Amino acid sequence: MKIDELFNKYYDSFTSNDKYICECILNHQNDCIHLSIDEFAYKYHISTSTLSRFAQKLHLPGYSELRAMIRFDEQEDHDEKQNIDLLMNCYNKVIDDIDKKDCSVMFERINAAQRMIIFGEGYFQGRVAKEMKRIFLATGKIIYDTYGDDMISALTHFINVNDIIFLISLNGESPAMVDFAKEMKMRGVYMISITKMHSNSLARICDENLYIQSLKLTIDKHLDYDVTTS
Repeated sequence: MKIDELFNKYYDSFTSNDKYICECILNHQNDCIHLSIDEFAYKYHISTSTLSRFAQKLHLPGYSELRAMIRFDEQEDHDEKQNIDLLMNCYNKVIDDIDKKDCSVMFERINAAQRMIIFGEGYFQGRVAKEMKRIFLATGKIIYDTYGDDMISALTHFINVNDIIFLISLNGESPAMVDFAKEMKMRGVYMISITKMHSNSLARICDENLYIQSLKLTIDKHLDYDVTTS
């Protein structure tokens, strides 16, 4: 629980002095963190015993625990701001990459192809495939979208050299997808991979590569989150 939430929880039981302390702490959290209880009490004209009793009203052992809680909140806020900055930089990098990428050959091959097959490695990649199908619908192309390793055998017998394939994979190392791409390569089918921006087996096999900037954010001590919005 954050410090402001803790204050709100017990606010109805606060005296006027408690509300003053609450105001001092919320408006001067840096002082609360870095000053000793004696220094903070002197600066804001509060007795040390009143500060200790205030902390106990919050069901904390003492002022030191209150200060530690505020310090932890500050660190969390700093980490959150840092994560937001990293995320914005990631999105800006994607936009820059799109601006610099020459896709003219890819567009020519899409235009010449009889059908577009968009294959996703898993459920999330399948959602990307469906969105691509929606975007390209206005072209009048025959477009098939599917996902999952169980569909690979069906696709193998279905695709011919006049088709174009988009292969969507986060890491580009799925054995089933890599084997499928190798077989399509031997048949001379034009393939475009969409993967995270790192060296991977799928990208090396395909004729053209599109990359996303993926980012791993630490949400808390026990959870990392892979951002794949880009």
